[in-house]
Amino acid sequence: MESDATQQVELDGDFIATYPHKPTDGWTVTAHPDGTLHDPGTGRSHRYLFWEGTSAAFELDPARAHLVPGADAAPFLERACADYALRDEECTDLITYWLPALAANPYNLVEFVDEARYGAYARLQIDPAPDALIRLFIIFRASEHPVPVGAPPLAQRRRGRFTAVEWGGAQLDAFGPR
Repeated sequence: MESDATQQVELDGDFIATYPHKPTDGWTVTAHPDGTLHDPGTGRSHRYLFWEGTSAAFELDPARAHLVPGADAAPFLERACADYALRDEECTDLITYWLPALAANPYNLVEFVDEARYGAYARLQIDPAPDALIRLFIIFRASEHPVPVGAPPLAQRRRGRFTAVEWGGAQLDAFGPR
């Protein structure tokens, strides 16, 4: 069953880009069971709503990170997609976005940022509220050599009848987010 929904994202930072254009009071769309989002203002349909913003000063904690060789980045992300209950299309979008940056490095320290830290940076409101909200936000830093990490288990998410999915991340360097 289709449902009208409004989504608002507020950042501790500034938006660099949104697509489709995000009005001040948020996006209003008609969500279809197959995940398609119809924008009644433009008549266009979208697979997702996109935003990119200036980053908070995320700090990577090796005790919460995974060491991922660049050559193993795709299978690692596929496992993360499965644990976070992403559909094939969502997983493909995530992997094709992040794979070039991860695969270019001998090793990567990859941390999945918990909702408390990520939610403080990017506050999300969806009306009506979804049955399940899946937010997957990664931060990573390249490494020339293997380093000790905690490699904690990944969060196990489940989808509901009305599930909202948001994924993103930040590549960190010696000077902070990039």
